[in-house]
Amino acid sequence: MFVQHLFAGLAFLSPFLGTVLAAECTNITIVTADHADRIRKSCKTITGSLNFDGSLNETINLDGIETVDGNMMYYPDHDDRRHWELGDPYPTDRSTFKIHSSTLKTINGAVYFWDFQGLEELSFPNLTRVEQRFGLRRMHYLKTLDITNLAYLGEFNIEAIYLTTLRHDGLKGFTNSTDKYHQIKMYGLRVESIDSWFWYPLTVDWVYEFNADPATAPSPIDIHGYSLPNLKNVTIGWSKVSNVKIQGDIDVTFGGSETEEVEIDFLLIYGNTTKIQRDPDLKKLEVGELIVTHSFAKEVDLSALDQVTNLTFTFNQGLQGVRVGPKATEWKNVSVVFDFNQNVNLTSEYRDPENEKDRFWYWPEGEMRSIVITGTPVTNDFFESFLEHRNGSDAPKVSYQFDLQPGWYEQSIIDCTPFEELRNRSVLPEYYGCKDKESSASITRLSWAFTAVAFLISALHFL
Repeated sequence: MFVQHLFAGLAFLSPFLGTVLAAECTNITIVTADHADRIRKSCKTITGSLNFDGSLNETINLDGIETVDGNMMYYPDHDDRRHWELGDPYPTDRSTFKIHSSTLKTINGAVYFWDFQGLEELSFPNLTRVEQRFGLRRMHYLKTLDITNLAYLGEFNIEAIYLTTLRHDGLKGFTNSTDKYHQIKMYGLRVESIDSWFWYPLTVDWVYEFNADPATAPSPIDIHGYSLPNLKNVTIGWSKVSNVKIQGDIDVTFGGSETEEVEIDFLLIYGNTTKIQRDPDLKKLEVGELIVTHSFAKEVDLSALDQVTNLTFTFNQGLQGVRVGPKATEWKNVSVVFDFNQNVNLTSEYRDPENEKDRFWYWPEGEMRSIVITGTPVTNDFFESFLEHRNGSDAPKVSYQFDLQPGWYEQSIIDCTPFEELRNRSVLPEYYGCKDKESSASITRLSWAFTAVAFLISALHFL
């Protein structure tokens, strides 16, 4: 009889027990390690958010939790206005701790930690999906981040100037989250490779607002090499991407074992990148608009490109040379701009004009859209093959703009006569300008527009 009453009592209490357990697994704020221990043993799924209290100073074990239906967050109740600089010594003003879970697989909201002081290691090696943003901002105690199996997320943005260990196998896709932009952005990391974020052939094709400037607009791939001190090269295997910005002394390789073609709408090279390379198995590499700016490199090599539509070198104070390969002869409807590159030598198509063995420049043999050279040393010899291909009766045209204003450089010796002849034959457009050395006391007209663009681009360095 006693047993029957016991079971009857348990049956009566079970709905209430279920409610209590459900309440304990809903909208949790972890306060201590003991509190976390109770939660992880009671809850496989957290309904709502999983937060962390600002008083935490001990390691938190979340083994047992598999899913967080909402956000995982930490936002401080303090206002720390310290100015963190790359190279500062590691902070020692408080004890450090870790947060880890080997069972967590899915977060259906966002991960967002801001200035989580003392957190030196965050380890979720079996986390595979974060539905929205994964953001770690001002995380300047963090040394290790283990997200080995994280393959899908809405966006990744990390700022951690002491992070030396980043375990990550590969990003395979972005979720259809409410984030406006799918973006990978990193600041301060002291890791030697970030390739895992870019090796898979993803398509990330942003639609920008009308008249947005791609040089200053947000970018799916925005790599600030100046703030990633140990990064020397990066491999990008995304197959189609609207905007890529590479800033710093970083060499870039496009392609990878999974990627056959790479197509980029806009590519900005800001700094001392010397070579754009391609994986040996890559079949096609095409860029819509490519801007090289603020470079002090000895040479920028673009021989890997199969096609580029707009090629601009602007405000490269120290750049000494450029190089395009024979594939450039096949570029279609391209615009070429050299604007204020005072040390770039365009006095020939060959690096050594005497023996003509090292050819660094090839002109497209077909139709072109524009040629603009301002504030850059140039001579007629740089146009040798260009003029040869346009001597016939059915010569390919430059359809929109032709302007030579090289400036008052000793190396610049321009004779405008052959270009005037092409203009008279309508091979060169009405939008035409040519100033030989005798009339190059000042650089006017078109160069001011490019100057304004260059100053806009230069602002990127300080973002």
